[in-house]
Amino acid sequence: MATIEVGRQPVDSALDPSGNRLHVANRQSQSITVVDTAALRATGTIRLSPAPAMLW
Repeated sequence: MATIEVGRQPVDSALDPSGNRLHVANRQSQSITVVDTAALRATGTIRLSPAPAMLW
């Protein structure tokens, strides 16, 4: 079990088809955090406007 820092108010997540990246939608920080699932760390942030409500 690991804790990975993402943006404020994460509301949804989606795993890419390979299982290597998790995308987390953060409503209050208006961003998507990209997480490396093997390294268990955030590798990037995609800024959005308006804030994401969910990932499909």
